[in-house]
Amino acid sequence: MQLNRISLLFCGILVILFVGCKKNSDDEVKYSLKFSPKALEYMNLTSGKYLIYKDSATSLLDSVIVTTSKLETFFSEKYQSNFIVVPGNYNEHYSLVLTKYIGGSHSEWLSASAGLSMANMPFPFASSDTCAAYMTETDNTVIFNFAASDQPNLTMTVEGKTYNNVVVTYSSFGGTINDSYFKNTVYYWAKGIGIIKSRVITTGGAIKTYTLLRNN
Repeated sequence: MQLNRISLLFCGILVILFVGCKKNSDDEVKYSLKFSPKALEYMNLTSGKYLIYKDSATSLLDSVIVTTSKLETFFSEKYQSNFIVVPGNYNEHYSLVLTKYIGGSHSEWLSASAGLSMANMPFPFASSDTCAAYMTETDNTVIFNFAASDQPNLTMTVEGKTYNNVVVTYSSFGGTINDSYFKNTVYYWAKGIGIIKSRVITTGGAIKTYTLLRNN
């Protein structure tokens, strides 16, 4: 009798394990969204890296350090509605902060982030690890846009130094130059370095241009 009880208990454990494993298999996360490795070569800067920029209007120099460069992975739960089912997925997020130092004081020079979401993926969903990178500042200005299929081939010279395979990103919002929220920008990125030049035009046509003098 004791042996039969042990056998029944053992069989019960096997059934529980089987059901549990089947459920995990059904709910298995099949999607892992990652930035294109090619995009990361441009935007994923090394923390502590310094960059010296020149303001073209005043010729003053800005000493900037990468104080935050964080690539993280998050999990998003499965979402289901009457029209669509978005499976559970792991997705990457990147944060970048450049800090300007003047003497003993410092201020934020640039704060931007890029995220991946199943909501932005085409349907049916693809488990590609070469997703586009779309980085924006806190005011939603796009400063870096890179698709997995991009083959940048622009060569340009900035402050006497030549850069190859430069990525150019344009962004504009506001109907006319006199709109209070008008902003037109262009950012140039070099692989392994980051921003080598930026130009921002705001309301009324005010232009602010920064060019990279040197970096470590």
